Amino acid sequence: MLTRTAPMRRIFSRPVMPYLLLAAVVAGLAALGWRLWRGPQVPVVTARYQPVIETVVATGRVSAPAETLLGPTLTARVIEAPIAEGRRVRRGTVLLRLESQEAAAAEAQASANLAAVRAASAEAERQLARQEALYDKGFVSRAAVDSERLRAEQARRQVDAAAAQLAASRSRREQLTIVAPDDGILARRDVEAGDVVNAGRGVLAFVSAGDPEVKLDVDERFLARLAVGQDARVAADAYPREPFAATVSRVGAQVDRDRGTLEVDLALPAPPVWLKSGMTVSAEVIVSRRPRAMLLPSSALVREGSKSGVLLIEGGRLVYRAVEAGDERDGRVEVRAGLAEGARVVVEPEDLAAGQRAHAKDMR
Repeated sequence: MLTRTAPMRRIFSRPVMPYLLLAAVVAGLAALGWRLWRGPQVPVVTARYQPVIETVVATGRVSAPAETLLGPTLTARVIEAPIAEGRRVRRGTVLLRLESQEAAAAEAQASANLAAVRAASAEAERQLARQEALYDKGFVSRAAVDSERLRAEQARRQVDAAAAQLAASRSRREQLTIVAPDDGILARRDVEAGDVVNAGRGVLAFVSAGDPEVKLDVDERFLARLAVGQDARVAADAYPREPFAATVSRVGAQVDRDRGTLEVDLALPAPPVWLKSGMTVSAEVIVSRRPRAMLLPSSALVREGSKSGVLLIEGGRLVYRAVEAGDERDGRVEVRAGLAEGARVVVEPEDLAAGQRAHAKDMR
């Protein structure tokens, strides 16, 4: 038995490593050949028609509908500042009261003077009437009547002067009380009771009631695409997850030469309750809506002089297809003609050529 099995042991004891190595080499060469035959893997996108919304993005700030800086026209000491910052008030509410004793005394004196000259004027009118009656009866001369008429006219002029003086005194006293020009909010107050305020100094910032608006600084290159009535979406930096709707209400008439921007106003039909004047915001103005357009990455476009085209993968090979391309915006280009929906377009055609074998790697 031992002599019969010995040859079999010698067969199975031969080394098998060279055979395995050879098999691995053959498999590797086959895989390499397969890859070379298939060509490189290239990223592609599938051409599809889709709705397109084009926007212009800009930043700006919230502005009150009408913000007024209020201050006295006379230099005086503040005796009362009854309204705190941030309070909502009605039209005519006293916001600041200045010392007015001297003005009140002057008004009282002017009022008394007016009463005196009115009484004197009334007496002069009675004397004139009496003289005219006596003249009609022949008891006095025409000269006496004319003299009395002159006195009455002078008395009337004195009444007019005294009335003007009283009006001036009253106006001076009223200037020492600053009231709300409209319904709104006292946004800022820079004085307290006891402070002396100089004439012409603005010490109160008053915001009239009404919806705020947004003022954007838009790059001038977008001017031709902006129009009143366009919809917009606004987000405040303080509340980025709570955007709100807006509408273009005004496009500036001139461009800031230093910054190259123009001012665009947005009306807010339903501003959020937390929105405050001065907030920084970002806005997207919708300048175009199209229900159907074919957009590709700008990098997919192959330019040859004035002509444009793309590389497609068809049957495992690259095929050049001439297309009519539109403007490039935001890293995308519109293909207006020459490309069928569903075509697989190479995204990065550099170093590739039509006729070359390739296989696709779909991009989302």
